[in-house]
Amino acid sequence: MLFSRLLTHQTHHRAAEWSPFIVAKRWSKTAAANTGPLTTRERQVAALVARGLSNRQIAARLVISTRTASNHVEHILNKLGLRTRSQIAVWAVNAGLEGTTKSSS
Repeated sequence: MLFSRLLTHQTHHRAAEWSPFIVAKRWSKTAAANTGPLTTRERQVAALVARGLSNRQIAARLVISTRTASNHVEHILNKLGLRTRSQIAVWAVNAGLEGTTKSSS
């Protein structure tokens, strides 16, 4: 009984340790402190990623090609050492970028 509770606790703890939100929170504190490596356009793209827009939607909003939007997302990931769009979104929110683009509604 004790072993199964311990195993459950360790498994739960390990899963929580690798949760995207936990991982994002760990690196976001340092990443949010510096938006310097990103260009103005990359910051705009990061803000739109934080709003949940796809590359196609970002391209339409910024009047660029879908491939260019995809390239911007790749550059953001590489410059900030991130792996997912979700991490870009968390970083953008922590950096205060999510409200920097006009909505088209």
